[in-house]
Amino acid sequence: SLHACRSTLEDPPTTILGVIKVILYLLVAIGLMAVVFIPRNFSGLPGGFLPYGLVGVFMAIPYGMFAFGGVRVIPDFAEEMRNPHRDLPLGIILVVVLQLLVYILFSVVFVGAIDWSRLNVTPGQWPSLSFIRKTNPFLYLSSLYGVSLVFIVTTIVAIIGPFVVGYIYLGGGTRILFAMGRSGYVPNLMKFIHEKYAIPYWALITFGIIGILLALLTAPIPSIYGLIDDAVVAGYLGFLTNPVAMIVNRRQGVPVRFRLPGGFWIGLIAFIGASYITYWSGWPAVPYAVAFVFVASAIFGAIYRVRQNFTNAIWYVIYMLILMFMTYIGQTAGGPTPILKFPWDMVTVTVLAIVFYIWGIYSGLPNIRNTTSEVVNRHALI
Repeated sequence: SLHACRSTLEDPPTTILGVIKVILYLLVAIGLMAVVFIPRNFSGLPGGFLPYGLVGVFMAIPYGMFAFGGVRVIPDFAEEMRNPHRDLPLGIILVVVLQLLVYILFSVVFVGAIDWSRLNVTPGQWPSLSFIRKTNPFLYLSSLYGVSLVFIVTTIVAIIGPFVVGYIYLGGGTRILFAMGRSGYVPNLMKFIHEKYAIPYWALITFGIIGILLALLTAPIPSIYGLIDDAVVAGYLGFLTNPVAMIVNRRQGVPVRFRLPGGFWIGLIAFIGASYITYWSGWPAVPYAVAFVFVASAIFGAIYRVRQNFTNAIWYVIYMLILMFMTYIGQTAGGPTPILKFPWDMVTVTVLAIVFYIWGIYSGLPNIRNTTSEVVNRHALI
């Protein structure tokens, strides 16, 4: 059981790294704001506060959701919590709120730090700042303004940040492989616990190798932002199955430790939200991610000989293809043929999400698999 594993939530190295990272972030933000902050950038430029309207906001959301997506790691460690009924929702809420505050702070600092004359850009021409995307924006601005201390701290953050993210996701991914091994979806080797260190070491090694290979194959082509787009879409395409699975489990009568009140409606909202984020990620990120999911699923199915119940997943396959088509014709997604204008494209995505959410629920297996019923009865947490 993962109860034997040391809880990451109580792991001193994780806590120390997290605290150091937050302190460094605050130093970067406060340091840059102390040097240059131009309030006029927020409303006194052409276009006002929202120069590109709501469509611009929607198109920017996937980048924010890439960062907020880290909250999904918390449930990976849920089985190690002493009081998951309290700690799991509390942890998710606190992380989202604190992340929101940090991201708002950095957004305000960045916008306020744009000195148009120093950048040799016409005031209000935000697309002309795209060259800053080629590097870390705060590294670029601190170097431009000669703020050596902020530049050094930002460099440290740029090094520590990815390391901490990888460190945490390595733990979460290891636990997912462990759970899959325990449920019989991957070889039993993945569920073996090391006698001395109390960790699922084969799952740790496997996930680490896969992560290294993916990093080498995908970065930095074409850029970190392209990788973020693809990662967001792939992540939320996967998330689409979660609310459906929750309701299917309830229909199957799976015993659970915690039952979410109003689960059907909350699941519907979550499904619609994941559909929005996938759609807003736009073209060509969605087709790239859909292709990746198809290839990964085919490889997984071939290796582990998954041959049963394909018809129960047809709704999911069709929905991914439809979302991909929507990004091609929808205005908000920035597709090459935006014939479906805002807000009708959003209305269409909403209706499609409702239809496929219900279809997915009624496509679920009527009874839980016998091979995993004992496992689920002991460990299911919805």
